[in-house]
Amino acid sequence: PSVSPSAEIGEDDAKSAAIEEADVFAPPQNIGGNLPKWYTAALRTHGRQKADEVRQVLNVIYVMAPFPLFWCLFDQQSSTWTIQAEQLNGKLGKTQILPDQMQMFNALLILVFLPLFDRVVYPTLRRCGLATAPLTRMLAGMFLASLAFVTAGLLQLRIDSCPNDEKCVHMLSQIPQYVVITAGEVLFSVTGLEFAYSQAPRSMKALMQSVWLLSVCFGNVLVIALEGIFSALNISMAASFFLNSCLMLVAMAWFYALSKSYHFVHDDDDGAAAPPNTAVGRRIVDGDHRDSGVVAVGGHGGDNKNAND
Repeated sequence: PSVSPSAEIGEDDAKSAAIEEADVFAPPQNIGGNLPKWYTAALRTHGRQKADEVRQVLNVIYVMAPFPLFWCLFDQQSSTWTIQAEQLNGKLGKTQILPDQMQMFNALLILVFLPLFDRVVYPTLRRCGLATAPLTRMLAGMFLASLAFVTAGLLQLRIDSCPNDEKCVHMLSQIPQYVVITAGEVLFSVTGLEFAYSQAPRSMKALMQSVWLLSVCFGNVLVIALEGIFSALNISMAASFFLNSCLMLVAMAWFYALSKSYHFVHDDDDGAAAPPNTAVGRRIVDGDHRDSGVVAVGGHGGDNKNAND
């Protein structure tokens, strides 16, 4: 019997829908090992796209686990570094520098370092054949944070050597540690926020911004915990600075171990992050990768700018 055109169209639509459904709910291929139980359950219930999006977010959060340790050091500018400044001589001619005013150097240096790194440092490193991949930058930022606390510890030893509790060291002696920690902020914070945003699926980018801010929160909680421990053990300020530096080195090793197994995802044509089990998602970023996406300028987030270097 003859089949009407409408019936043929209906059959074609049904076949197309069946193929599409089979592809969406089929298990991912070539990812190796056994799939987690939650992932297979999510595939059956919600389909491949949503399951892959959740899986990619968890991969990014896994790599971000050491991030609170960086913020634990960085945010001590407004606590232990200010306490250190109270032990310094703030006289500058007829002007008296207040201890908490030293934090302005971080803001001023950010305005200088952002264009400097973007236009000079990163292009120079690429021309020299040195890796400027995002995770490499973040490792460098963590190292500079550790170095800043070594600098702060050495300064504290000078303060402790002053006779009769005199303020024989000038407050501007803190500038070197602010220079180093701010350079670390540019390498870690700006790159890290871009990493979290660009690696998240399009439907979960706001979630990743929340996770980023949550890592800052955990870092501040760590400051409270560590200072409580140092106080209970009667550890000197100089020693606490050096211990913070060692803690950052441990975080570096942890982050390096996590980042070695991380596979970068690239945006697809629609601007969504491609899942790691797809042909696009399996591409790994090498040392010549040029970052893309939106990053926040300075600190924990703020005004946005495009970064191609």
